[in-house]
Amino acid sequence: MHLAQLPYSTVLFDLDGTLADSAPDILDAIASVLRAAGDPVPHMELSIIGPPLEGIFRKVCPDASDTKLARHVAAFCELYFGGTFPKSRPYPGIVPLLGRLRADGRRLFVATHKPEAAAFRMLELKGLLPFFDGVACNDSLPGRQLSKKEIIRLLMDRHGLAPASMVMIGDTPLDIRGGNEQGIATIAALYGYGDNAKVLAERPRYVTDDPEWKTLRTLEGM
Repeated sequence: MHLAQLPYSTVLFDLDGTLADSAPDILDAIASVLRAAGDPVPHMELSIIGPPLEGIFRKVCPDASDTKLARHVAAFCELYFGGTFPKSRPYPGIVPLLGRLRADGRRLFVATHKPEAAAFRMLELKGLLPFFDGVACNDSLPGRQLSKKEIIRLLMDRHGLAPASMVMIGDTPLDIRGGNEQGIATIAALYGYGDNAKVLAERPRYVTDDPEWKTLRTLEGM
């Protein structure tokens, strides 16, 4: 089965770990922030990537005070978000997949916990932005930090999207849970950064472990 064969006219993608392999730049920036603060740099699993920054640094520095975590987040934002993401790349099958979906008349959106400035910058620098009809992020509403469920809801409200027409694709439990909570179909990208057991525990409708997007199957078919 291929994604283009599914009956959904609207496809939502997470960004980090789903559209792009951005872990090298993210982990490098985290390590640089910790070194600059004189903190030890622990071994970091890819599964830390996905939640908002506060959650990432809480995992990396579980004993740090809220004040110190806030400083780390601010330093990361200054270092990472203004950069060019030199080591980040779209997964090998993403550009052909997006082109095929657009040619079929699908509407494509990004739903990510990445802040807007960084999300738009990465999508533009990596040549992905022209494929998408809209982008929603955790800071897309002033003064609030949105959950993945709320990010998806924002896209639905802004663009008049009907749940029955939609599918959400992501690599973390938060992506699958957010889609399920909004009553839309979900696809787990098992090639990404999430803990696969935890992702599958959220019961996605479909799964793929293929970064080239040549294979897709129902969860029951695993």
